[in-house]
Amino acid sequence: MARVALTPDDFNDDMIDYIQTLCRKAYEQGVQEGRDKYDLPMMLTRQHIAAQLQVSLPTVDRITSLPGFPRSKLIKSRFPRDAVFKFMEENIERVRQITVRRMKI
Repeated sequence: MARVALTPDDFNDDMIDYIQTLCRKAYEQGVQEGRDKYDLPMMLTRQHIAAQLQVSLPTVDRITSLPGFPRSKLIKSRFPRDAVFKFMEENIERVRQITVRRMKI
């Protein structure tokens, strides 16, 4: 594949404005996603998980019954936020199978 090298002279003002706007929007989206994630309490409820995943409570019950899903050992029906997000990242295919299967029914 041919390699293309661009120099600053190759960019016009419209391209620079577009790239700056694109970068700003990506940054703002990342900041908002971080706020959304970390504005949640340290211990999540089923309702928190349902809202984050945009699924019903019965689907949350199926997800939280997966082996290894993190649970609080002290508070019934609470789930440690950071461990839940880590579990979701590591088990995305298993979670996706549950949510997709529920949508097809």
